[in-house]
This record gives sequence, C-alpha cells and structure tokens, in this order.
Amino acid sequence: MKLLKIFKLLLVVPSFIGFVGVNAQSVEQNSKTNSTSAPTEARATNTVKGGHAAIAPKRKLAAPATSPAVTNSEESKTVLNENDPYMGRSQEILGRLTVKEIPSDFPKYSKGYGVKYYNDVMDNYYMTHPAIVQKWVTDKLNRKKN
Repeated sequence: MKLLKIFKLLLVVPSFIGFVGVNAQSVEQNSKTNSTSAPTEARATNTVKGGHAAIAPKRKLAAPATSPAVTNSEESKTVLNENDPYMGRSQEILGRLTVKEIPSDFPKYSKGYGVKYYNDVMDNYYMTHPAIVQKWVTDKLNRKKN
C-alpha cells in the first residue's frame, strides 16, 4: 500500500510541474505577443485634486493629417499574400511613396522573410530613398530610430 502511494506521488508531482510549466510558458508567449504588437490605443493620465492620477478611458490615436488613405485598421484587414512580390501590400506601399508606381528596385518579398523582417527591409528602403517617400513616413521612421 505504501509503495502504491509513493508511485502515485511520483506520477502526480512531475505531471503537475509539467502542467504549471506549460501554462507559464504560454502566458509568457501571450505577453510577448501583446507587447510587440503595434499600439492602436493609448491611455491618458490627468492629475486631479489631491495629486492623484486619474486614468482616462481608452481612445484611438488620431492619424496624422497627411496620412494616406490606408489606416491602421485597414492595414490589419489587408490579406497578406506570400505569393505576391509585395506581400499583397502594393496599395499600402504606394500610399507611403510620392510616385505613381512601385520602383523596380523596391525590395520584393520572399516566403522565408516573415512580416516583421519584410517591414524592416521596407523601412530601410524608405530611409535610403527619402526623395520619393512621404514626409510623414520619414518623420515616423526618424522617431522610431531615436
């Protein structure tokens, strides 16, 4: 009987530890995903009487006045096409450039890139070709760099 209790204990404890470890790992991954996603809402704090900070309700950030027709909500609805040379984001790219068509030296998407890497490649192109890039894009990239 005592041997059976020890056997159950040796079976239950490692499975419990494994369960806790898996859940902790998934929570950590979810928090990383939430912290790396682009911010679409901001919280404003105001000081009220007594020196305490009051938290205002969440509200959407206003887009720059000179932004193109593509907004953050529309960008998130864009279907990413891995078979398209520009990942299905041709209109978004044209909205950030001052030219009528995408230049031939603009970086093309390869299936192994991933969204984040391709965004970095596009940002590098925008920084090296400021003459054909909208001013608000270069301003945004300069703020991001600093």
